[in-house]
Amino acid sequence: MQKLLRNFNIMLWLAAVAGLPKVGAQAASSQEFSSLRFEDGVRWAFVQGAWQEDSQGIVTPPAQAADEHLAFHTARAYGDFEADFEFRWNIQGSDAGFIFRAQDAQHYYLVHFPCTGQQFRAGHFWAAISKVDDSGWVKVLKMELVRGVPSEIGLWHNARLSVKGREFRLWVDGRPFPVVRDDSYSKPGLVGLQSFNGRDPGKGTPGVGDPEKRIGAGSSFRRLRIRGKATRAAVWNAGVEPARAWFYPVPEPGTGKWQYVSSLAKAPNGELLLRLLVAEEHLGKSIPVLLRSADRGRTWSGKQRLPDSLRDGAIHTSRDGRLRMHLIQSQPPFQILAAESHDNGKTWSELSELGKLDFPERLGVARANVGKVVELKDGTLVRFGYTSGRAAGLHSGQEAHGRRYLGPITEADFSFCIRSTDGGQNWSAPVSIDGPNPSPGFLMDAKETASEVSAAQTRQGKILALIRPESSPWMWETWSGDGGRRWQPAARGPFPMYAATDAMSSTNSGALLIAGRHPGIAVQLSQDDGISWQCWRIDTPFYANGATLEVEPDVVLYVYDGKYSDPRARAQLLRVTPQGLEPVRNRP
Repeated sequence: MQKLLRNFNIMLWLAAVAGLPKVGAQAASSQEFSSLRFEDGVRWAFVQGAWQEDSQGIVTPPAQAADEHLAFHTARAYGDFEADFEFRWNIQGSDAGFIFRAQDAQHYYLVHFPCTGQQFRAGHFWAAISKVDDSGWVKVLKMELVRGVPSEIGLWHNARLSVKGREFRLWVDGRPFPVVRDDSYSKPGLVGLQSFNGRDPGKGTPGVGDPEKRIGAGSSFRRLRIRGKATRAAVWNAGVEPARAWFYPVPEPGTGKWQYVSSLAKAPNGELLLRLLVAEEHLGKSIPVLLRSADRGRTWSGKQRLPDSLRDGAIHTSRDGRLRMHLIQSQPPFQILAAESHDNGKTWSELSELGKLDFPERLGVARANVGKVVELKDGTLVRFGYTSGRAAGLHSGQEAHGRRYLGPITEADFSFCIRSTDGGQNWSAPVSIDGPNPSPGFLMDAKETASEVSAAQTRQGKILALIRPESSPWMWETWSGDGGRRWQPAARGPFPMYAATDAMSSTNSGALLIAGRHPGIAVQLSQDDGISWQCWRIDTPFYANGATLEVEPDVVLYVYDGKYSDPRARAQLLRVTPQGLEPVRNRP
């Protein structure tokens, strides 16, 4: 009898196991996959131009500049389903996305694969599952490095997506992505495709590396298949368009088609001051101009021409009401200079010399790039920068046969900070922010930390610095607990981001945020002093390189560069709430 019961239990166990989905694969479906064909655009709705399917079944968005190209399949709606498709990136500064449960052009989920120049060159592949709503932003529910997937442009990748209730499962080239759960959109909705084209690799500019403006189609797709219970889709409401949160500080560019964000500060009278460099051609001769806003960044005055001597540097108003332009020469002898204004930036004094950056001669530092002024709670001023030597370093190197061979890291390549306790009259010697080796008997490799630094102070008084990576999948993170005098060794940080030097801020309530490149133009928010972060993609132009400033309690202004898809500077107002970030609507 016991033997029969044992055999019966084994049969039940085998039956149960047979009914489970295999590890790393989707659960079986009784339906066959059906293809999603474009059929010359029939039963598809497009935003920013019609997509095309060629004779080989490759689907591609228009090869024209746009913040986003969207295609919605309006024939059927799906709640739970499985989808299978292939995608490739055609250019850098792009994204390849699959839309699901779309209610309209403002409300849907998005599985997407962001492509950024530094990220694809460094060989790390990222995937994300996000939610789009009427804010116009893409809230990233989960973004992770997918190991084992190559990131070169032009490769085809397979994506498989399983959507069941509030649970979303994704595989890329057979590699699993963390399970995401969300119930914001539970009703059946449309599926579709998403892409944008912020930059195309074109011909490089000698010594700079920036390509010529040449916009191509962002990403391509093929072999789109789906299975699941389909229902009749509601009539597509073409009147609902994607929301837009950004605006132009200078709606009519006038002199200077190309605009580069240089510095952002608040004058003693409360007006905001924005310095731009403007030029008729990209990387051509630029002119420094100053704009001002009396309504906390909503609208801006006409451009005030500044002397060429004030084209670089950082504008800052200290707590005692002194408005200064702080400059540091980027080449030896690295003089520290300052000009002062007593009329809220309308006129400026001649530059005065305040010393120099004192690097040890043996290092052979040939160049130093310094960012904005960070004022600590005790009034100490801290500036961050990075150096490079005379030889080719991580930002240059040799190109051959489609590869770039980077230069070595030397003692001359590091990130640093300098401090002033008297309002900027005197500055300390540079201090490396990749802290010392605590056990010199155990060698540590030099890190690729000679790059753009973003920093802010937490509620507890610590300083968090994040450094742009070159080959690391994440930013470098380092901390100081004594006002920047000493730093811990840099560690792998919380997320990838680039072009965020002057775009990190802490609000009076203690929130930390940083804005920059990847995915698209993104902002990361921490409300627990830099321990955890939430990401939103808030725009898609390529360049970033912006500046942030809290302009009213828990409202931060972000001004940033558009470049190839749009040469004018853009701006957004970001409000910190207990739930995260939201845009402040602005229609000047």
